Amino acid sequence: MEASDLLRQSARQAIDDGNLVLASEAYWGVAAHALQAVAERHGIPHSTNLDFRTIIEWLVSGARSDDVVEWYRKSYDLHRNFYQIVMTQDDVRDHSHYALRLADQIRPFA
Repeated sequence: MEASDLLRQSARQAIDDGNLVLASEAYWGVAAHALQAVAERHGIPHSTNLDFRTIIEWLVSGARSDDVVEWYRKSYDLHRNFYQIVMTQDDVRDHSHYALRLADQIRPFA
């Protein structure tokens, strides 16, 4: 998951620089990249953002954990912030933890 590591570095740098739009999208990218890796490995469609819901449902049934749903929702808020720019730096930092947690927790399924 080398791309994920690069996204993490980019996200950290962007938030440190105060670029909340770039940080939001980079942190979302970490989560999205992990979800896509899971989908690739298990033959789950993943060509649109709507397909992420299917991946999350698959993960919930396999991981027996509803936590991934909340982590996904908080992560997706970062993606929306790229377009709407309503989050503060504290919000982006808070939500970034969910994106990283999601990516780390689903890594074994990828």
